[in-house]
Amino acid sequence: MVACWWLWRNPGYGFDAYVLGFDADGVLIVSDSGVADFDRGRTVSRLVVMQAADGRRYFSYRRDQMLADNRFAKIWIGWHWAANDGHRHMIKVMFNPFRSVS
Repeated sequence: MVACWWLWRNPGYGFDAYVLGFDADGVLIVSDSGVADFDRGRTVSRLVVMQAADGRRYFSYRRDQMLADNRFAKIWIGWHWAANDGHRHMIKVMFNPFRSVS
């Protein structure tokens, strides 16, 4: 099941980075609420606002919201604050209410 999921979602990375993403050259961090320790079983969030070389601004909002029964919802919307490939910031849209603290 995990292998099938990876094959299904992996081709979207190029689309997320090269069609919906933006170039990492000249990006400035305008605002950052600070590094948060995610996936640790507590409610935390981080908001980052970036400015691209062309002056456009992009945001990234990530949150782990604790729920009942030692579970949490993982929410991430906006553009990744790090260019994982060193060239492009990809768009991220994630909502997973089924995570549990291990």
